[in-house]
Amino acid sequence: MAGNTEDDAFQLHPTNGQLTLRRALSKQDGRQFDLTIMVSDGGLNDTAHVYIDLLDYNDYKPNSLETTMLKLFQKLQQWARLS
Repeated sequence: MAGNTEDDAFQLHPTNGQLTLRRALSKQDGRQFDLTIMVSDGGLNDTAHVYIDLLDYNDYKPNSLETTMLKLFQKLQQWARLS
């Protein structure tokens, strides 16, 4: 990959062209990446741009009301047995 500031985050396999992450990405890395890929077969050269949009996801699993109510009910059952 030529002249990319994202070189530390992405890795390109030299023979099959598979693009993978070297490390987990975070918001601090940015949300969009523009990678310039250069290929050569010894005689011909070409470049391509790969654009990546990073989507955010929820780091904390949301609790549904049903799950919260079930946990509360289980606690009430435990307290009732202790009384």
